[in-house]
Amino acid sequence: MSKFSFKIDPRLAKVLLLSVLAIELLFAAYYQSWINALLLVGIVILSLLPMLFARHFSVPLPAEFDLATIIFIFASIFLGEISNFYERFWWWDELLHLFSGLLLGMLGLYLIWLLNHNDQIDLELSPRFMCLFAFTFALSAGTLWEIFEFSMDNFFDMNMQKNGLDDTMSDLVIDALGALIVSLGANSYFKKGHKSLMFRWFRHVIALGRRALRHK
Repeated sequence: MSKFSFKIDPRLAKVLLLSVLAIELLFAAYYQSWINALLLVGIVILSLLPMLFARHFSVPLPAEFDLATIIFIFASIFLGEISNFYERFWWWDELLHLFSGLLLGMLGLYLIWLLNHNDQIDLELSPRFMCLFAFTFALSAGTLWEIFEFSMDNFFDMNMQKNGLDDTMSDLVIDALGALIVSLGANSYFKKGHKSLMFRWFRHVIALGRRALRHK
């Protein structure tokens, strides 16, 4: 008896999410909700940044990371701000920042692994340094996001920071927690291999890196 399996195509999921945003943008323009329209345009631009970054720097970006980035932006701005999930669910902001810390930590690990194993680049980094890079990469990206929220609040009179400094610092602490989980997990993976608690996660990230180098 064959085992049923269901697998989502990341590229198809990306198209569906962007289609939802495009339809919502049309409704926002029709009802002259210009703030929401501006946010939706910002979502689309942010969603395209990973792809543009990958093409500009010739860095192969797996479709899984691209999709995860769009899901985060969709959940943060569209569901969080436009659909008011931040007010309806007190844990929504914390969940997203934990997810972003994990995602960005994985992305940082993937990028530094690529650089470290690229024959065209003279670079030999220890596993501990790669783990440290993953942590600082995630935390730096989280800081940039907080700057984005601060800018939107000040220039467009929004309320993305909610409680101001308290909200910003709690978000950065949760970002750091997610990044630390990835960093410590990666360090355990490099030391213990299949005995690591997060073995499957990191094995998949490294497999994506090997596939990207072969493709390049």
